[in-house]
Amino acid sequence: MAWYPNPVWGLTENQVGFPTFTGSKNLRNFESPVHAAQSLKIVTLIYPNLTSSLMTVKKGDKIKVEYTGTLEDGTVFDSSEKHGKALEFEVGSGQMIKGFDAAVIGMKKDEEKTINLEPEDAYGPQNAEMIKNIPREQFPKEQEPKEGMVLLLQTPEGGQFPVKVVGVTDKEVSLDLNHPLAGKKLTFKLKVVGIN
Repeated sequence: MAWYPNPVWGLTENQVGFPTFTGSKNLRNFESPVHAAQSLKIVTLIYPNLTSSLMTVKKGDKIKVEYTGTLEDGTVFDSSEKHGKALEFEVGSGQMIKGFDAAVIGMKKDEEKTINLEPEDAYGPQNAEMIKNIPREQFPKEQEPKEGMVLLLQTPEGGQFPVKVVGVTDKEVSLDLNHPLAGKKLTFKLKVVGIN
């Protein structure tokens, strides 16, 4: 009964990428793989990271992902290369947009995939209620607001987020508080580079 080519078992650890075994080198005398396995003893494990390389991403894992995000016209709006490091986050914790979070589940280390997200799975649709009119006197006098300008607003907690000027009158300035990518279809190229 054929199992593995006999010459392989006569090689040493340095000659093939498998564990070195002790015992008979002439497997042709064994009646079955089970009989052979009972007479062999593993003395060296060549691939200690084999198990981790076969792991798949699941909820609660902390992972590292290299990514490139593009708009429908192919424009790159963000990438891990731009930041100089892989993105690290806990899967299923709500740190990421819904479609990105769901896409990595089931992936293996070094696996790559490309995903296309509708606005509902990305930054949501445009919300008209997020257009706010601000009295013009609240703006610094040295900064003349103009339509299309992007401003940074600061929250009471000290955080900052970008807003777009969508209208200007003598009395008010209309600001779009939607995320800049709200209402847009996004494409991400992903590669899982670490699973903890």
